[in-house]
Amino acid sequence: MAHRDPHAVLGVDPGASQAAIKAAWRKLAREHHPDLAVGAAERRAATRRMAAINAAYAELRERATREKIPVF
Repeated sequence: MAHRDPHAVLGVDPGASQAAIKAAWRKLAREHHPDLAVGAAERRAATRRMAAINAAYAELRERATREKIPVF
């Protein structure tokens, strides 16, 4: 799978706060959760979409954590 900008996946601006990023992640998770899908094909598509949403959120959280750690 091609790497997409995590901000674009979550639909937030690059300068968005952690609170805005988390809110966008929660909103997308509620909309695209596989348990809400009807049918096997729809469930597979929702699972792939959730994987992309979760990966984007994890990447942005990791970046924020790295920026807070002082480098010696």
